[in-house]
Amino acid sequence: MKQYEGLSIQEHSGKRDYSGQETAIKKEHWDEIKEFLKKSPELEAKAALEYLIEKYPKAYTGKEIRTLQRKFKKWKVEEGGDKEVMFYQTYEIGERSQSDFIHMNYLKITIAGEEYNHLLYHFMLPYSGWEDVTICEGGESFENLCRGYEKALWKLMGTPKQHRTDNLTAAVNMTKEGKSFTNNWSHLNKHYKIEPTANNAGKSNENGKVERSNGLFKRSLENHLIFRGSKEFRSIEEYEIFIENIVNKRNKTKDVIVSEERKVLGNLPYSKWYVATKIPVKVHSDSTVRIDGAVYSVPSRTIGSTLFAYIYPTKIELKYGKKLIAEMPRCKKGEKKINFIHIIDSLKRKPGAFEDYKYKDCMYPATVFRKSYDMLKKHVTEKEANKNYIEILYLSKIYSMDEVGDILKILLHNKTIPVSDEVDKLLKSNNIILPDISVIEPCLGEYDELIGRMN
Repeated sequence: MKQYEGLSIQEHSGKRDYSGQETAIKKEHWDEIKEFLKKSPELEAKAALEYLIEKYPKAYTGKEIRTLQRKFKKWKVEEGGDKEVMFYQTYEIGERSQSDFIHMNYLKITIAGEEYNHLLYHFMLPYSGWEDVTICEGGESFENLCRGYEKALWKLMGTPKQHRTDNLTAAVNMTKEGKSFTNNWSHLNKHYKIEPTANNAGKSNENGKVERSNGLFKRSLENHLIFRGSKEFRSIEEYEIFIENIVNKRNKTKDVIVSEERKVLGNLPYSKWYVATKIPVKVHSDSTVRIDGAVYSVPSRTIGSTLFAYIYPTKIELKYGKKLIAEMPRCKKGEKKINFIHIIDSLKRKPGAFEDYKYKDCMYPATVFRKSYDMLKKHVTEKEANKNYIEILYLSKIYSMDEVGDILKILLHNKTIPVSDEVDKLLKSNNIILPDISVIEPCLGEYDELIGRMN
């Protein structure tokens, strides 16, 4: 409590003042406080009384707090500004599900002694309150959204008519023209015959049921951790079992209403959407594999081997036994995905092969690399240009594409021919100052067309 001339401002405890007297606030002083309230409605009575005591020490003793609190409350009801109205929703049985991510790093869970950075995907039916929770790593990605969503639907054994999220980038594209659902999220929901919906921007209360349920689940988790006596788990699997047990206990209390809601849910499809098709693929001598009419490069050490391709809707995983060899975004039929790192060692030994290389157009990891190659071809011989560019790509493998790209930007900005020796020299120095360069990334196809016209 703050002291003033030996007296204290009474903390508001909610207890009645049995003194039988209510100390008054002078009208002119209350008018003064009201002016502050009009400008700052968040002003608290305690702070206002401290102000009055400091300004009028002979008029107030510190016992006026309850009187001032009543005046504040009366003023806010009679003259205060409008408050945000919460529009609670009416939910029809089987109509909707909702989901959200809960960030959990504040709990400081540890797995085998290491702090475990993670979040939870929380799915629930607002009508019955049934819920499911999935542990996720790596942020609010589409993969985490999809994995948690499908797990919940199959555990629920049915599908609602709609599903609502907030404006996750994994589900919603926000543009100046408005918002639309991402292709992946649209296709996923089409697979389940569910209509995707999203909150209006800044209106989290439209997903309010799951927001409130998030808080309740977090408190339940915190309480179970207290009774457990430790936030340390031997493995992620042990932590998953712990979470699942909490979810099952919470759902058990809703068995009757959930069983009624399940009766009106839609049927699940024949299989999950984000499930892999597994096929064997042969690695060709050019260090590529062909999958569904698209070409993908793989590490050259796998040439001649048979790998298994796990084909997902949005990505492809290539494995040798259980060992993951490569992972890449899935391409459309006729497209090529060539990673220069997979072949650069062989190309370094045979730089002459670069000029007529079948997948040469895939060997520019960023526009600045293409511009550098074109500048080399303009100022040195074709053989020297190819050799220098291959060396630059090799340096990108040794260092990083971003580091080498920054050096190339400097050289192009200074109108310096980007020979590999100069790039290597700058990479080895520790006092590189990057200029403020803005590079607009055009479509490489358009750039090729422009170069063709110039020639």
